[in-house]
Amino acid sequence: MHRDAAQSQLDGPDAVPAAIERFLEDIDRRCAAAPVVLAFDDLQWADEASLLAWHRLSSAVEQMPLLLVSACRPVPVRPALASLRRAVTTRGGAVLALGPLGAPDVASLVGQVVDAAPGPRLAETLANAGGNPLYARELLDALLSADRIRVDGGIAELAGTREPPLPALTTAIQHRLSFLSPDAIPV
Repeated sequence: MHRDAAQSQLDGPDAVPAAIERFLEDIDRRCAAAPVVLAFDDLQWADEASLLAWHRLSSAVEQMPLLLVSACRPVPVRPALASLRRAVTTRGGAVLALGPLGAPDVASLVGQVVDAAPGPRLAETLANAGGNPLYARELLDALLSADRIRVDGGIAELAGTREPPLPALTTAIQHRLSFLSPDAIPV
C-alpha cells in the first residue's frame, strides 16, 4: 500500500471505528486465552469512542470470561455515560456508590505515605479533605512539601503554626470542578 494511502486510513473518518474494532478483537483474543479483568478509571472523562467500546464490551461479558470494572464520578452528568450506566444495570451489572473515606482509611493513607500513624492535629487537618482520597493526598503532599509533618515514635504530627497550607487542596478542588460554569464556581 502506498504510504499516503496508509496514512489517510489512519487519519480518515474510519480511523476511530477501526481502532475500536481492533481493540475489541484484542480483548476477544485475550479472553480466549484466559479470563480478563479490564479496569477504566475516571470514566466520566472518557471520549465517545471509549464509551462505545465499553458499551460493546459490557454487552459481551456474558459470552466471555471478562470482568469490567470502572470508576466514575457522579458529576459531570453526560447523556452517553448515563445511557451506558442504564445499559449496564439493565443487563444485571452492579453500580456501586462509594462514599467518602473514613478516618481509619485516611490514617491508612498517611501510614502508606509517611510510615506512621497520624497524630490528632494532622488527622484534624486531613479531615478538611472531606474523605476525598485525592484531596487528602493533595493536602498530605502539600504538608510534606512545606516540611510541616514531623514523625516521632511512629506518630506523624502537624508541625509549625496552626494554619495548614491549603493552596494545593484548593487548586485540586478547583481543577476537579472546572466543568462548572463561571457563575457556579464561587458557590
